[in-house]
Amino acid sequence: MLVKVDWPSVAAGIPRGHLLKVRPEVAARIWADPDDAQFAEHFGIPYCRGLFQMYAAVGVADPDNPRGSSVVGPEFVPHDSPHGKLMPLGDLYGGTLYAHAADGGIWVEDPESETEYELIHADLSSLSYMLYLLEAERPLPESDPHTRDWIAAEERIRAKITHWDEIPCAEAEGFWGRFFESYLMY
Repeated sequence: MLVKVDWPSVAAGIPRGHLLKVRPEVAARIWADPDDAQFAEHFGIPYCRGLFQMYAAVGVADPDNPRGSSVVGPEFVPHDSPHGKLMPLGDLYGGTLYAHAADGGIWVEDPESETEYELIHADLSSLSYMLYLLEAERPLPESDPHTRDWIAAEERIRAKITHWDEIPCAEAEGFWGRFFESYLMY
């Protein structure tokens, strides 16, 4: 795992059922590193107000999961790409999210991008931390946030994620750069 934070504290700050966990047999097929597979099983991926939706064939069914957190997706088989075998995980902000079968890198196939496949995180812990930060740093609506509050939140998120993984914020026109253009609306 790339991101080394106090994951139990992170989990405590996420509403019950909003961590979408990967089925053990699926995690073992995707991540060769047992630590990565255990992270996928026991921590999972934050739902993040629907920004991420896990494919039903990948995720553990939990009655506490939010409505719409699980979606019907493609059959769970490796997807051949120019970058190698990619394993489908779910939908992320209009794109299809994959984990690379060889190294666990997180890729997205985004119909809004000129690039067919884009590496957006070095590993699952980085993706999970990014989704957590998007919620944790989000200005509270009751504070009537101004544009500068959203810009400050984005700067904090970029600084915190880049401390662990430079990939998500490396390209201004990359997946997360495009997302941040509409952060205050999601």
